[in-house]
Amino acid sequence: MHRVDNMPKRFRSIKENFQHIFRGTTSDVSRKIICGNFVNGNMGFAVSALYIKKYFDDNARIQSSEMIGNIRKSFSDMIEKSSWMDEASRKKAIEKAEAIDEKIGYPDYLAGDNMTQLETQYADYKFTSSYINNVLKLIQIKAKEEFQILRKTVDRKAWGFTAPTVVNAFYAPSKNQISIFWFSYLSSSIFLFIAFPAGILQMPFFDRDAPKYLNYGGIGVVVGHEITHGFDNSGRQFDKDGNRIPWWTKETVQEFNERKTCIVDQYSNFTVPNINMKANGNQTQGEDIADNGGLRESFFAYQKWAQANPNADKKLPGLSKYTPEQMFFINYAHTWCSKMTDSYAMNRVLSDVHSLGQFRVIGPTSNFVEFDRVFKCQPGQGNSRVKKCIVW
Repeated sequence: MHRVDNMPKRFRSIKENFQHIFRGTTSDVSRKIICGNFVNGNMGFAVSALYIKKYFDDNARIQSSEMIGNIRKSFSDMIEKSSWMDEASRKKAIEKAEAIDEKIGYPDYLAGDNMTQLETQYADYKFTSSYINNVLKLIQIKAKEEFQILRKTVDRKAWGFTAPTVVNAFYAPSKNQISIFWFSYLSSSIFLFIAFPAGILQMPFFDRDAPKYLNYGGIGVVVGHEITHGFDNSGRQFDKDGNRIPWWTKETVQEFNERKTCIVDQYSNFTVPNINMKANGNQTQGEDIADNGGLRESFFAYQKWAQANPNADKKLPGLSKYTPEQMFFINYAHTWCSKMTDSYAMNRVLSDVHSLGQFRVIGPTSNFVEFDRVFKCQPGQGNSRVKKCIVW
């Protein structure tokens, strides 16, 4: 199944038939897209060097860095105000949040004219055979690269393996590391680190010329989400250096578990209407905690920015009836708009640690008193919960 995509059509068709049933797909991805994804996935930094020159600039990088700083400060403030943490645990949590090392957009060497480092990185990438044999050679090259890591000292400031063209996000607790690309995990080193590849710094997540309420409701919530992963049911077990050791008191852990249980129960009561299937709040709890925390952190950070920059954000044509704060939530919801087949939805509910898009919107907003205020909701009416589940 892993290599069949690299084989001739008569072999690929076997997997395609399986996918039609398993995911409910009715059409195949074009060969052009498959090949483009393959090159980007395996030689992403070479592709990125071209991508950055065409699409990315330092203004976006500077804006992103400022936003990340504001959201990190917002999270530290939330920890400071938390009523359920004891002083010792609270202090260590703030230290962990402040230990973040930011990686914004792309590694510096990709933006210059000196390609020596890039050429060295891809020195073994020489292909002269058939496609499948080239693929097998590439697998050998990748294996060699990974084995070489075992002999090298960990560079905590290094960019890592994430190419700037990727659009994704993950948290690696053993590194205390945050990177913005989707559903991949690396494991080595120990440091809290944020990498935001240039790929995600585009609409609907980010646009350098867009009003800040859109950017904070888009990439801002993603930033907050990944920061919060360091303090979810899994991330909280690792200290600021990525060591898996107890660093909270038992009393604080008990308080955390009570709040976590509220989230688990809430999401377990969500039903996917088209397949009449309950969500699994226990399976998705880490991502749900991160979604709730990320929304709150980014909103509070935007509020502070707006207070310091009154009237700086302009309303958008055709959307002038909405306030900037309402537009923050509207763009947040927009980022999770999706349509999927029943088969794919069932597959996601059974196996994915992320809630479906609609629950990633309904859950966090229903728990947030600021959402109630902004849209004049009464608790218990519409999307507003009376008993709000709040961890961070």
